[in-house]
Amino acid sequence: MTLKYIIISFFFALCNSLWAESSVKDELFPIIINGDQLQSLLGKEISHIRVYAFQNGKARTIPFQIDQKDANNNWVWAVVSNSERHHMNNYDNEDPTGKNIFDHNDQLVFMAFDIGEQNDHALTRINAAEMLELTVSFGNSPVPSGWIYLSYETSASTPLSDVRYMSYQKEARQIQSPVYSLTYSKQNIATIDNMSIDGQAIINHPRIQGTVDVNLLLFNSTIHFNETEINGYSVGYIDGPVRIIKHFVTYIDIAAGIKSRSLNIDHIFYPHHTEVPLPISKDMFVKNMAIKIDAQYPDTISCKKPQQDLRIISNTSEYRPKTLPINKKIPPLVSLNCPTHSMFTMLQVPDELAGQIHSSAYINNNLLADGTVQRSDKIAGFYLATENNFPSGQFQLNIISVFSKKPELCKKQAYIARIINKDLSFTSKHASINPLTAQQKLPLRKLSLLSPP
Repeated sequence: MTLKYIIISFFFALCNSLWAESSVKDELFPIIINGDQLQSLLGKEISHIRVYAFQNGKARTIPFQIDQKDANNNWVWAVVSNSERHHMNNYDNEDPTGKNIFDHNDQLVFMAFDIGEQNDHALTRINAAEMLELTVSFGNSPVPSGWIYLSYETSASTPLSDVRYMSYQKEARQIQSPVYSLTYSKQNIATIDNMSIDGQAIINHPRIQGTVDVNLLLFNSTIHFNETEINGYSVGYIDGPVRIIKHFVTYIDIAAGIKSRSLNIDHIFYPHHTEVPLPISKDMFVKNMAIKIDAQYPDTISCKKPQQDLRIISNTSEYRPKTLPINKKIPPLVSLNCPTHSMFTMLQVPDELAGQIHSSAYINNNLLADGTVQRSDKIAGFYLATENNFPSGQFQLNIISVFSKKPELCKKQAYIARIINKDLSFTSKHASINPLTAQQKLPLRKLSLLSPP
């Protein structure tokens, strides 16, 4: 039924160091800019675009990628899988044949820690026909945090950066960043079997348990499902130096050959965090829905929650946690901690669902009589349930996870807020080796990365 449309892969991303607002190098989130925010680069060949940062007066190319979307707003996949089952492609149907053009719905992505200093002579020190200077400010601070220079070269002669933060090994089903690796399950589509930091296991055996209360005229019933009943197939992936995007079409096997409506879902991996959508659908026959998402964690790790909505439980298979209203600033969050590394995972609910869906984090540290803990009983996760006034339609929640090689990451509240809110802005200024007409000139303007200008 409707909640059986939910598909989630409980997975996590990692970070190298803790947040330090005084250092750009500690800003571990990506900067994502839509094409329509970079008007002067629209219509340019993507292969001729470069991204530079200045350090000590010297320009260097930095890792970046431009991910394209087609006229239907679908990602243009670098590699397409199961093409006989869908209509998504590895080319942009908005571009001329044989060309890759930067247009309004494409995205340019680079890491915040790669930005550099300002240089008034950037156009003469970089081999480019056109240059766009971006002044980046974190937290909407009036003081610039750094600068990036986007160039367009007529011959595309400058080599791209050879630094690559992310990699995907298709045959091994493994994704790697500089600090973590994770492996997709062979048995369950779009779920992770295990994750490690520097070879140390951090989570395994993610689980999904859901219920749907249905009302069909005189027939009332509750349908149960778990991750083993989620089926589907991979559509394609983008394997860039800054992020990896994997797309799945998923559905639920209900019974007797009946399956739910198919849903599309993107798994997005960055060097230091991940964002996974949790779609929820409701139709006229569904009364209420509930779901638990959790995973096991090692004996050596302590689990805790700095917020008041954490519930300590003894039996996750039977427990129905009490839910509390959503905190818009800091959503339900679970923190795992050990002497060498830590992680936090948060569940983000859209503002439009405030008061219509409740959620809480929970943990299970079940102690035996001798004071030891059974590995299979060390579980942490989230519980959410809809209210009677939950509207019909399809909505998307987000699970955001961050890992660190250092302990106590959850204490960095500013970092958590930054990941949630993507709280930054930039100004842009265009320059060219050829004089520009008044219509071509791009004035200095302030743009928000949260939405197109």
